[in-house]
Amino acid sequence: LYSQPANIENWEINPRGIGYLFGSKPFQEFVSVSNLELFVQTNYLFEGYRYSFNDKLITLFSAPNYCCEYDNVAAVLVIDKNAEHDIILFGKSSLKDQHFVSRANLST
Repeated sequence: LYSQPANIENWEINPRGIGYLFGSKPFQEFVSVSNLELFVQTNYLFEGYRYSFNDKLITLFSAPNYCCEYDNVAAVLVIDKNAEHDIILFGKSSLKDQHFVSRANLST
């Protein structure tokens, strides 16, 4: 089931015709029952990340220049051993300027 957060109170059918939009009430119920302090999801965002619902939900998108068609940034969430978190943004770049990292490159 595909669902996205929205600035609503409950549930609505997603106007894109797939899945649902969920609001603050079902989200708060879910994190309370699940005993979660933070929920992280992925979705396409031009700005790379977004906090929602009193900063209890983080939406990340980790693909800069998505499909080489969009001029978007990307984000990665880093969580330390004390459960503190930080978000690192990866900027826009042209395809010719990108450097690809493979497992072989990481072993040296």
